[in-house]
Amino acid sequence: MPTGEQQITALRLLLSERNHEKSSDAVRAMDGPGRRDFLDLVSATVLELADRKFEGADLPGAVVEWVGEFCPTSAALPDALDPVAGEQVILLVLGMSDATDLDARKIRDTELFLVQALAHDLNLDAQETDELLASAWKLVERVAR
Repeated sequence: MPTGEQQITALRLLLSERNHEKSSDAVRAMDGPGRRDFLDLVSATVLELADRKFEGADLPGAVVEWVGEFCPTSAALPDALDPVAGEQVILLVLGMSDATDLDARKIRDTELFLVQALAHDLNLDAQETDELLASAWKLVERVAR
């Protein structure tokens, strides 16, 4: 298992820049296993962010409400997010859905949008982002064992 430094750096760029060209370049520079580790890190980060955002909330209603209110108005999120897929993926990572009608690619693409939207909504500072990514990478390492 790699150290995750390359994956964490790429995701930090994705979360912090308006122009995601550097993040895309960093991901393209990764080999196949490195890219898979990056996508695993994205998934783990979505889980961490969703846990923070919806802790103690009335689920699934809070997820439906957030997607309905935040996603269409957010400059941090491109219009390409399917709101139903967004709701399903959040509920999936929170263990409240099996999202059987979504294929792996749709889940991955939705997570790439959600990681940005949730981080933007939670307004994380640099230290909080570093702690989030370190925690998410530990989750990736635990699952890989």
